[in-house]
Amino acid sequence: MELITKDEWDPLLWERLEPVYHEGFPPHGRKPVKVIRNAVERGGGFLHGGVEQGEVAAMALTGRLGEIRALLIDYIAVAQAARSQGMGRRFLDAIKAWARAQGLEGIVIEIECEETPVNRRRASFWENNGFQLVGDYVHQYIWVPEPYQAMVFAFDASAELLQRDGATLFRLMGGFHAKAYRGT
Repeated sequence: MELITKDEWDPLLWERLEPVYHEGFPPHGRKPVKVIRNAVERGGGFLHGGVEQGEVAAMALTGRLGEIRALLIDYIAVAQAARSQGMGRRFLDAIKAWARAQGLEGIVIEIECEETPVNRRRASFWENNGFQLVGDYVHQYIWVPEPYQAMVFAFDASAELLQRDGATLFRLMGGFHAKAYRGT
């Protein structure tokens, strides 16, 4: 798998990533394209594509949380045709390697924490890929009904990232989101 990463808006890359984004997230779970573009242009965000045999098989929107030297995975999706074939793990491994090469300490994600079969399956994916739940803190956004919790993956067991609490991580993620929504 080839990892393509852009730190500036690339409409041609987005044209290739967007179908995977739409397959991965229902309309109510998607950010508008303008917000994604703002995240890249103003928020320190990155677009990632996982390409196999010339086709985009996975996509992600990430952002650097500079205050803690971590990468936030805001959205990640695998094309329907590439699911259940290890693509999610390969794509995540490529993003981990890229983040480590950028000098970051690790990766932060937010997961829906309501006990449903879908959410449990998602949490298992992250746990199986080395992510750890951060305490008991549950975050409730004002614009979505689902509660969330933070998970982290640290490249080193002594990383400061592992010492952070959930509330702090959500405050930092909120800063990334605020930059993305600014001006929309």
